[in-house]
Amino acid sequence: MTTSQFQLPSPLDPTSLIDSAHYAVNNAHPGGPSREAVHRAISTAYYGVFHAISAINADVQHGVPTNAATAQAWTNTYRRMRHNYATRSLGQHLFSLTQDARSLANYFTGLKTARETADYDLNRALTSGDDNYWIGVARAALISLQAMTAAERRTFRNIALSGNP
Repeated sequence: MTTSQFQLPSPLDPTSLIDSAHYAVNNAHPGGPSREAVHRAISTAYYGVFHAISAINADVQHGVPTNAATAQAWTNTYRRMRHNYATRSLGQHLFSLTQDARSLANYFTGLKTARETADYDLNRALTSGDDNYWIGVARAALISLQAMTAAERRTFRNIALSGNP
């Protein structure tokens, strides 16, 4: 019987996602980035923040996994957040959040709306200026997330995952 060696979950790195969005629109050919690159960059910036929040939710719930069972529980929590549910719940409890958590909720909600526009509004022509704005918002969201205390992160996780502080 062979046993597989325990490995920590390896989620996407939020900063690398946001950096890749920045690179895609700011290092394009001389004619500027394509419409597809612009739209993709906004979506990628949103997902950078989504993955950061998902990782914090799992960290708050489980801590660092130490074996296969805790790694699976961490991964399940990481994958549990739903886009619409989280933004709706955060909006309903916005004024019960601290300043950093409120900022993160607002950034996250704005980025989600921008991502939906970029991904689904066929008549909307976004620009690299739009990209750079939303990439800046994504970076600000990560700063707010990092500034939050453990208690603020627990409250944010509770709201994003269960709808209750």
